[in-house]
Amino acid sequence: MSWRGSDITIVVEDYGTDDPAVTVTIKTPAGVVLAMAEVNRTGRTLELDGFHMHSETVGPNTLGVGNVGRLAQAVMETIDVDEIVIRGAIRTTGANPGRRPRERRYKRARES
Repeated sequence: MSWRGSDITIVVEDYGTDDPAVTVTIKTPAGVVLAMAEVNRTGRTLELDGFHMHSETVGPNTLGVGNVGRLAQAVMETIDVDEIVIRGAIRTTGANPGRRPRERRYKRARES
């Protein structure tokens, strides 16, 4: 099932990180996800360095590729940017511990 932007709520939290890192709570139809990263906005591009996402209510692979893209679209709509570049943090557990995930780029979909 694919989500709409109205299905997703993003809240910037005041705890857990200090500038330049930001923590957000993302409420989705599948549950709540916490995300953190060092954030830099250059023109119409949002860069998230050291990105980490965690959830205690959303199981592994529950989000799916389509819905992760929808999350990115919701963020781009909310803060009015055209692109998000995500550079993940080095993994400590899970798939390929000790390695950094590949960079991901999301472009904003144009409304017709």
